[in-house]
Amino acid sequence: MKPDILQHLPHYAYWCTLALAVVFELMGTTFIREAKGFLHPFAAVKACGCYMVCTALCIVAFAAHIDLSVGYTVWCVLGIGATALIGKYRFGEAFTAMKVVALLLCAAGSVMLVVYSERPEPVRTMSATSTTAGNVAVGDHKTNEMGRLNGVLGGGAGESRWSMSAAEEGLAKAPGVASV
Repeated sequence: MKPDILQHLPHYAYWCTLALAVVFELMGTTFIREAKGFLHPFAAVKACGCYMVCTALCIVAFAAHIDLSVGYTVWCVLGIGATALIGKYRFGEAFTAMKVVALLLCAAGSVMLVVYSERPEPVRTMSATSTTAGNVAVGDHKTNEMGRLNGVLGGGAGESRWSMSAAEEGLAKAPGVASV
């Protein structure tokens, strides 16, 4: 298979590949438990093989169309939840109310990340205008959390006048809020 073909698959194919990676990760985790240290070395070898397939599938899944932070979080939450169920039903591990609440919190965090990543917050910007001939006019730049410009003005010597958006001016004039 040509490597560039991975960039042109339908969007759902990447999510299906990620789901298959979760399946191999779960099999590998189960084999780790069955290896009992290295008491059963063949189970350890099967675990390594499953993790190798899982890694290859993740490489395909994250080739395009799935943000790493979103896909990895979904992969982890599915893996953690299913591993807890495998532990309960295959190995007789305790499945307490606290464990259920913790798993639900992980799932809620994953859903929040997926929803948030599809609607990112707008970046606060400040614009700069030059007051001296020879300076380069600078348009909108990303600002850090303190509202200061990230970047450097180019051009000759002179002053620069910074203008804030109406929302930033309102925030700066609010009582008890320090001006930036």
